[in-house]
Amino acid sequence: MGDLQMVARGTVLVALLAVAGCGLSHEAPGSVGPARRSAYRSPLDVAFSPDGSLLAVSDHTAEALVMVDVSTGRVTGQIPLRGRPAGVAWSADSRAVYVAERTAGTVAEVMRSGKIARRFRVGPAPTGLALARGRGRLVVADSATHTVGIVDLSSGKEIARADVVREPWYVAVTPNESLAVVANRLPAGDAGDPSASAVVSLISLESNRVVATIPLPPNSVNVLGVAVSLDGRWAYAAHNLARATLPTEQIEYGWINANAVSIIDLRSHRRHATVLLDQPVAGAANPWGLAISRDGATLWVALSGIHKLGRLNLAKYLVFMIPTRALLFSLNVSARRR
Repeated sequence: MGDLQMVARGTVLVALLAVAGCGLSHEAPGSVGPARRSAYRSPLDVAFSPDGSLLAVSDHTAEALVMVDVSTGRVTGQIPLRGRPAGVAWSADSRAVYVAERTAGTVAEVMRSGKIARRFRVGPAPTGLALARGRGRLVVADSATHTVGIVDLSSGKEIARADVVREPWYVAVTPNESLAVVANRLPAGDAGDPSASAVVSLISLESNRVVATIPLPPNSVNVLGVAVSLDGRWAYAAHNLARATLPTEQIEYGWINANAVSIIDLRSHRRHATVLLDQPVAGAANPWGLAISRDGATLWVALSGIHKLGRLNLAKYLVFMIPTRALLFSLNVSARRR
């Protein structure tokens, strides 16, 4: 049932993306106001409200937050924003959604009615958002300053800022709210170093400091998705494997670089394994965004370069989740076309 529910919810998003590509009217039924006049729609991040009734979508090109009714798949509102939006996150009571206004340096708190209740000044380029709801904290990844800010929601003030590695784009909070898991999009240092790779940073939400920096496999780049298992034991990071030190290959099959999900052990603070998403005759092409089913058995991967959703059966491969040295293996990941 967990898989079926995610497929049904995914259908709402698929329908939205299809309509977005055709160019919606900028005065959709029930819209709060006109979105930025643009020929294109660019849904960047999505989040379901905790009560499951609404899907919030950041429309990067139209500079708007779009609300979608999950039961009908209809757009119920568009809220104009000050800058191009990126990450979105809902409050625990589903009454408000927080959206990063990336080009304005702010996070907007938007009520279900469409009213913007307040804005938080957080930095030049806020991108990914995650809520530690029990702590009343909003975690904000700022890709321009290579930092992660912690905002106290009661005061609306930033109370801490942690330095990470390079261009943090996405962030997730563990279920017990002890850690923020941060995806650094790009490697730092010498690009000619064959061991150079992007990393995942772990920030303690007790001290608001980085407690671990975990390298992904060499030549890992474009870390554009992070998720945490329901038990808080594992984190998953979606990324490319650039193969920068190897000859170009597999062009005839539609892929050159490899595409992967790395599994992080949050107890040992080490990379446990890396799963290659590519199939023998088709590349997975730019994984961007992860979601775990409610029963924890399935990891969904948005494969943006081929317009498909990949489904990784975590329950089937739990045999690999044992303490050992980091592994690199390939699974036959099923894919669903949008």
